[in-house]
Amino acid sequence: MTCGGLSSNVFSVNNTTFSSLTFTNTSTASFAQVGKTNIVDSLIFKGRGRIYDNNKINHVIFEQEGLVLGANNTIQYMKNNGNLSITKGPQIIDSLLLAPNKASSFAGVLTISKYLEASGMSCEAFTELTGDTTSFQLIFGPEATASINNVFLTGIRASGPITPLTVTGIDGEGNEGFSFNPPASSGAATYYWVGGAGDWNDKAHWSQTSGGTGDGCIPFINDEVVFDSNSGFTAGNNTVSTSGNVYCHNMSWMPGVGAAVFEESAQQKCLVYGSVILAPSVTMNATLELSGTEAVSATINGSTAGALQFYVKKTDAGQLKVMDDWTNSEGSIELVDGTVDLSERNISIAAINSTQTYPARHIDITNARIHVSNAWRFTGLYKYIESAGSVITSDYIFVTNGLNYPVVNLTYGGTYNAFNISSTSFGALTFTDPGTTSKASINGGNTIRRLEFKGAGSVAGGTNTIDSLILGASRNYTFNGTNAVNKYMRASSVSCTGLSELRGNPTGTLAFDPAAEVEISNVYLMNMAATGQTPSFTGADAGGNTGWTINSAAGSARYWVGGAGDWNNAAHWSITSGGVPGACIPTVYDDVIFDAASGFTSGNNTVTITNGNAYCHNMDWAAVTGAPTFTKDAAWNMEVWGENLKLSGDATFNVSPLILKGNSNTFISGFVKGNFDINIDKQGGSLTLDNDYSNTATDIYVINGIFNAMNKQITVGRIDNSALSNAMSLNISGSVINTNYWRYSGDSTSHTLDASNTKISTPVFIVNAMQYDTVNVSGTLSTHAQLSGAQINKLTFTDTDGASNIGINGAANQIGTLTFKGGGAIYGTANVIDTLIFFPGSSYTFKAATNTTINNAWYGSGTPCKLTEIKTDGGANAIITRSTGVTDFDYIRVKGITAVGIAPFKAEAHSIDLGGNNGWEIAPYDGVKPINGLGPDRAIPKADFPYTLHTDGFFGTPLAQYHWGDGSMLDSLVITDTGTYHVEVKFEDNCSALDDVHITYDLPLPVGLSNFDVKIINCTPILSWTTSQQLNYDAFEVQRNQDGLPFVTIAKVASSLQKNDYTYTDNSALGKSNYNYRLKLVTHKNSEPVFSKVKTAKMDCVVARIRLYPNPTSGIVYVTLPSDFNQVKINVYSASGHHVNAATKIKGKNSTVNLSHLAAGVYFIEVLNNGHGQKFKVIKN
Repeated sequence: MTCGGLSSNVFSVNNTTFSSLTFTNTSTASFAQVGKTNIVDSLIFKGRGRIYDNNKINHVIFEQEGLVLGANNTIQYMKNNGNLSITKGPQIIDSLLLAPNKASSFAGVLTISKYLEASGMSCEAFTELTGDTTSFQLIFGPEATASINNVFLTGIRASGPITPLTVTGIDGEGNEGFSFNPPASSGAATYYWVGGAGDWNDKAHWSQTSGGTGDGCIPFINDEVVFDSNSGFTAGNNTVSTSGNVYCHNMSWMPGVGAAVFEESAQQKCLVYGSVILAPSVTMNATLELSGTEAVSATINGSTAGALQFYVKKTDAGQLKVMDDWTNSEGSIELVDGTVDLSERNISIAAINSTQTYPARHIDITNARIHVSNAWRFTGLYKYIESAGSVITSDYIFVTNGLNYPVVNLTYGGTYNAFNISSTSFGALTFTDPGTTSKASINGGNTIRRLEFKGAGSVAGGTNTIDSLILGASRNYTFNGTNAVNKYMRASSVSCTGLSELRGNPTGTLAFDPAAEVEISNVYLMNMAATGQTPSFTGADAGGNTGWTINSAAGSARYWVGGAGDWNNAAHWSITSGGVPGACIPTVYDDVIFDAASGFTSGNNTVTITNGNAYCHNMDWAAVTGAPTFTKDAAWNMEVWGENLKLSGDATFNVSPLILKGNSNTFISGFVKGNFDINIDKQGGSLTLDNDYSNTATDIYVINGIFNAMNKQITVGRIDNSALSNAMSLNISGSVINTNYWRYSGDSTSHTLDASNTKISTPVFIVNAMQYDTVNVSGTLSTHAQLSGAQINKLTFTDTDGASNIGINGAANQIGTLTFKGGGAIYGTANVIDTLIFFPGSSYTFKAATNTTINNAWYGSGTPCKLTEIKTDGGANAIITRSTGVTDFDYIRVKGITAVGIAPFKAEAHSIDLGGNNGWEIAPYDGVKPINGLGPDRAIPKADFPYTLHTDGFFGTPLAQYHWGDGSMLDSLVITDTGTYHVEVKFEDNCSALDDVHITYDLPLPVGLSNFDVKIINCTPILSWTTSQQLNYDAFEVQRNQDGLPFVTIAKVASSLQKNDYTYTDNSALGKSNYNYRLKLVTHKNSEPVFSKVKTAKMDCVVARIRLYPNPTSGIVYVTLPSDFNQVKINVYSASGHHVNAATKIKGKNSTVNLSHLAAGVYFIEVLNNGHGQKFKVIKN
């Protein structure tokens, strides 16, 4: 088989056997591949090829690059004409032939059973073998041989009978099992590049004389290479490229070489063991890896073009010394090992990096001027620097973790966290960008004589020692931990330009030397402590501060003017309505008013906060016109410190959040449109809603203080305390709250709540402790109701999905009434529920090993249409403790539930025992048994009237509806006389059931029945009774009913004055069923009927085979009858026992019953032959 194609998605070769398989595409970028578990006799890749896992291959040839990307391949013969990469092991290869003068890399375990060939040609590029230092092992089998010559080995660990192998080549590092002889070309020679453009590894470009013929060898580590005016470079014929790794000792680009380009392949290395001389006309796009132990130099000679990196990996006393100044916007130095000497130089490049942990590294920048446009990184252990007189400027990243720097200027002011400065000493460290959003920062443990932030910044770590700390005016700063200030601190803002901010994150301490000079004014201070002295200043105390004297300033009114604009632009503030602009920007002491004179018109009506935090005392939008929009960028705060926040429905606020600060009692009136959130952060203060509020895009966060919202209608996006443990109170008594998220959790020690007569409706309800009245949770997931230690009068889960996962996720809650409108669960333990109501037909889970207590009623039954499932989630049983009441269910499926307390729990005959239950009495399943309903007909003594009929036999929940014949709808009926009483029950799942009960007087009989009994003998009920006298009675009617149907007379036995003992044999009773019998005493007078007690006969006999199908059915039921049935009648009854109309067709053995017109539910089909027969339960979908 042959196959072309280039893309990976055209190849899928797996689990196949091939005699011959050739991939014909010759591209070096081909994705030709053999996948997994193939058997191939002959495999050829014309271009790049790949082999994956578990293949058995007899013969494979890679014409170009080969990759083995999977493991557990068995290959008899592999030949490579290009580079090879084996990335995984183990692999078993009998014979492996590597291409001469190419590079191969290995990982995992490689076993060579017969032969390994890796031989380079003399004067060509070395054949390179590189092994992964952590995983590669080369194992030679007992019969293996090898030919390895003119190679460069690195990380090849060989073992087997033929080791140690004597090879001709260069010992890189990390090799085992080899003895090296130096190659003939490893002596020192000078080679000159000739012939213009070409590949370094083409020896036709190397000559032993300048401008000579290409008769040299490809240079190696001891050879000097020279590019000069005789190298033949001309326009379009001037690029030196590398198809493999290249090596040399010294590299010299001489004057007159011309506009040459050195273009190193990104996949290859250029290793230089000596010095480098550059030329200004040459473009160097290369990483020169400076290796070995020799101290070498780099002479720049004004070279600026290209992306040139010096990768310094010098051992012992090896170092790189830069001999002259170097400017190259794409240049860089990477120090891995050894020394870099930049002393007395002006260096302006992209980056200087050295981040290794262990090799000893040394940088000398004495009296140097270093400018990096991208990064300075010098970290790790065993690093040393000589830096006296140096100045470093970084335009972006600066990372240090030790050593001493005299002067460092950091110019980056963007939003990326470009600085990681710790445990370092500075003479002067300056963040020069004045921006308000700068991420300028230092971490901890630094010692700094002078630290200046010209823009915003952060002292992110503690234990810094700072002689002088200078902060920019009207900028924001955060502090963490304790930091010492020994001599001087300045944090001052000019009046009318806004406040500077100093905030602890979460707390900060400035430890002042008692003699230090502290210059602070117009500063906003929060969560900051001062020690050593007590600085005094005028500013805003935002809370959490100690050790300061903070003086308040007098405030005044500020009126917005001029239409659209930014809050921090003084040109929009006036001291009078519609007055002259140019008033001071408001601070926490000033009231702000937006009114009809604010100048808002269509297209000129947006107030923004885009360049700094905004503050005010009171805020008033009540009289505003022009439909303004108030918008705040996420980076900035909007804080209101006063007593009044007056909103306008004409305004749209996109402010998330507006923060209420200070210890005043604040009142909000009105409402706004838009994404408007409120943070209540008022230690010692409160927020009170003056009116109902509705905006689903408003989130209210309680951080500190009191939230008052009594007797209100509130519709918001969320009410949330973020699980904080701060001192806070919620007073929401009498309110109706609709929100998408309610959380009032965290350590409740400092929390209070008044939710009396409050109704909360939310999809997510997360609380800890506290007392709630009515809570409706509409969520669906287990995380949507997280409760711990809460007391809730009425909790309802409103999701109607029978498989919902909503439930009580938490422990030790006390619930008055818990109602599920769909399925759900109780995930936590030690929950106490007074009344528990399940929705019929849904699924409920009690988490394993939990114990739930139900004090009063538990409504857990299903309906005749669908069973309710009650189970544990596995592992261990769930325990349910009943302290009072009777637990009696029907129509349930139950699994893994242990009943404790008032047990056993009962499950009636329509229930299914799924196993693992303890403390239950579960009746054997009998799906055709009628619902208990109102119970059997009965005789009631006259003295017991009025008499109450109960509906417990329907097992309905409080949500079921009861429709009595007299129009009443209670779950019970009080009767005052005999008669037949009818009820229809409509369950929540749209299932319904009907039942009648016949009530008679239980009066003394004129004829005394001293005995009445029924026995089953040979599958036949035999009735017997004894009388003590017969007076004025003509006969005894024998009456029978079945499955809740009305009693019918099946026989009449004449009364006799000569005998007292009577019997009757019921030969018409058939099948497995329960029959109820009673006697009606017949007189010739029209007196009220008199009945005996009811006796029940339980039949367990098999009748002739009758087959009904399908069951369940969508309409037609087919009935197959025994051959001897000749007088067949078919009746259909509802689940409550009432006869219903259904079309039947009786044809010999095959009959049909059409239920298509009937509602979905449970029905009983009665098949009679000669008046005798059997009933079958059928489910209509």
